[in-house]
Amino acid sequence: MTMRVSVLGAGLMGHALALVYALGGHTVRLTDNNPDTLEHAGALMAGALATLREAGEVDAAWTEERLHAAVTRLGSLAETLADAELIVEAVSESEVVKRAVYAEVDALAPITT
Repeated sequence: MTMRVSVLGAGLMGHALALVYALGGHTVRLTDNNPDTLEHAGALMAGALATLREAGEVDAAWTEERLHAAVTRLGSLAETLADAELIVEAVSESEVVKRAVYAEVDALAPITT
């Protein structure tokens, strides 16, 4: 089952989680409040993908172009959360930051039943 996954935070864990979900066949939107971190996440994911490909852990069809098609990096939290089926939080380990992010997520993507 393919899901629309939103990953909040593109740093150490976030970019890796985005890559894993993409490799699992999911459509991923990745965001970060730091534009430099979000930009750098593309290179980090491409590097990790190359390592996995060289080790034979992923199919050679997983090119950098395919990765960039599977993971969309967005500067807007609202765009990142739009139509998300799964939201993965990977922001800084700060209570203040996490509370702020969860408040925004609650306002932008409230739980519906």
